[in-house]
Amino acid sequence: MLKDFVIRRAADVRERRRFEGEGGKIVSFRVQLEVRVEGEWKPVIRWDNAHGFVDCDRYSLKGARTKTILNLATEEGLSLAQNDLNRNWREYRRRFLEGLSP
Repeated sequence: MLKDFVIRRAADVRERRRFEGEGGKIVSFRVQLEVRVEGEWKPVIRWDNAHGFVDCDRYSLKGARTKTILNLATEEGLSLAQNDLNRNWREYRRRFLEGLSP
C-alpha cells in the first residue's frame, strides 16, 4: 500500500505526506511542510526515514538545512511528524518567513 497526498493548510502552505505500508506496518514515510514564496514551493521542515533511520530536516528561507537524527521507530516517527505539524504549522510558517529555522 502506497499513499501519497497533499493537505492544504493555507493558500501559501501545504503539507505533503507519503507513506508505504507492508503487512499492516509502515515501512517508509515522508512528511514535509512547504511554503509558497514568490511563486515557488520551498521546504520548511521534513521528516522521513529515507536513509534507514528517522530524521528531521529544518530549512531556512535561504535554503540552509539542519538535520536531526531521531532515535525512533518508523511508525513513531510518522506519528510524531503528523502530530507536530497539526499543532505547529502556523509557527513554522511564521519563523520560516522571518528567515529563521522552524
